[in-house]
Amino acid sequence: MSINVLELIKDCPKFNITVSAEDLTNMVYYCIAETKRQIEQTLSDSKNETYLTRKETAKLLDCDLSSLWRYKQNKLLVPSKVGGKNKYKRSEIMNLLEGVK
Repeated sequence: MSINVLELIKDCPKFNITVSAEDLTNMVYYCIAETKRQIEQTLSDSKNETYLTRKETAKLLDCDLSSLWRYKQNKLLVPSKVGGKNKYKRSEIMNLLEGVK
């Protein structure tokens, strides 16, 4: 019978268990590898992100610049500061168009 220690810890956080040093070492290596994979994925995603100006964003959304201001106030589409200027992430614009929050 195989038990997933991470699931056991998540489901029963106050449960006491005894593990071998080898199992503990393997779990630490697994956690490190998983964290590394997640960080690399985040870095890869951020490298592939493109940013649009206010005008480009308004054109893509077929709206006025004042609508972008309202979107910002309602936290529907919040710009990022890139080089001291407001830029909009293309991925967030596409999520807005697709109705994803």
